Amino acid sequence: MLTATVVLTALAVIPYINEIISSVRGFAESAAVQEKYISALVKSVGICCITQITADICRENGGQSAATQVELCGRVAILLIALPLYSD
Repeated sequence: MLTATVVLTALAVIPYINEIISSVRGFAESAAVQEKYISALVKSVGICCITQITADICRENGGQSAATQVELCGRVAILLIALPLYSD
């Protein structure tokens, strides 16, 4: 039941994601922010959302330690996305 709820919610939100990304890119262009920063931001937000949903599912099913590991993996993934930004 929980998985079906997550899938249905995701399907309801998907049509709006493209609009949100194009709005963020429009703001970035008007503020003269480089594309690589916007790309990292959008990827990081996506990882945060997926990580939070997955960790919540783990907690609801009694997997506190699994939820903690999922959150750690999400943080590491975000750091890996941000690493190229530090090389400039």
